[in-house]
Amino acid sequence: MNKVISVVILLLAPSFATAQTIVKATLPWKNVTRRYTVVIPPASIPLSGELIITLHGLNYARSSSPPDTRYYGWDYTCKQKGAGCIVVAAVSTWDPDATTKGSVGYWAWNAGFFNNMVFSKKSPPYTPYPDDIGYLRQLIKTVRAKYPIINPKKVYVVGFSVGAFMASLAAVDLSDLVAAVSINSGSLQSTLSSTKIPNMPNPVSVVEYHGTRDTNAIGIDPCAAKWDWNKYLAEKSTVDSTFNYFATQNHCAVRTTLLPLCQVLGGVKVFNNKTASSCSAGEDVKFVWEVGTAHSYVTSHNASDLAFFRAHAKH
Repeated sequence: MNKVISVVILLLAPSFATAQTIVKATLPWKNVTRRYTVVIPPASIPLSGELIITLHGLNYARSSSPPDTRYYGWDYTCKQKGAGCIVVAAVSTWDPDATTKGSVGYWAWNAGFFNNMVFSKKSPPYTPYPDDIGYLRQLIKTVRAKYPIINPKKVYVVGFSVGAFMASLAAVDLSDLVAAVSINSGSLQSTLSSTKIPNMPNPVSVVEYHGTRDTNAIGIDPCAAKWDWNKYLAEKSTVDSTFNYFATQNHCAVRTTLLPLCQVLGGVKVFNNKTASSCSAGEDVKFVWEVGTAHSYVTSHNASDLAFFRAHAKH
């Protein structure tokens, strides 16, 4: 009998060695229980000290179904080839406002204009604006305390869609904690409490992606001079203004081109990738068009993002 058990244990041992650890957790923040999920690579992979925080897109679902497993392929990226990074899927707050798509409610980030698009556009009682920047700051501190292996100079944020807007905002408001961000199908909102985006206190490297066929759900052409994602307030943010903001804030001296990211020549759209370099503290700002891609997260560039992050840890 003991021999049989020993054989079973030996057979199972490899699967234990290759299994990642998933921990679902909560933290209290301003009288709200906030969720997050931590993914740790298999024990066979040495941890690198890097923390990747993923911010999900707008999710139509009930309050009982939080989008707490939106890793966007980073769980795989961090365990393949011994990458060794810890992934944390952060979770936004739930809004019961069902004014669109006949939804039972949705999970959305408080990223700039969403204060006025999502959380206040319904009859009283209004859902209080969630302090998502405060939550993310506390989340980073909480996870770093639980996992001391995390290097405070290697904290990175990846966002998609609404999460990309939030990642852009995190680059500004969490620049003391975040080294670099990846913005996917989103931009930095200029319709905050004022028409002027505040200065970024600390340098942060930024890589941006947008699909050439990404018109989002409301049919806005990414080549439009006014890229309006907001059906309630006039939106002043475009892909160019977002790139230019981060290049200026990082005091980048060199740009690969002065052409706009997207231009229409003779009725034909011309998409220009762009990089800003020779920045104040070794940062880079990159914009990459994903040809033929609609509104979706492309996991194939995760490896490139990881290399970008590793080249831009905080000094």
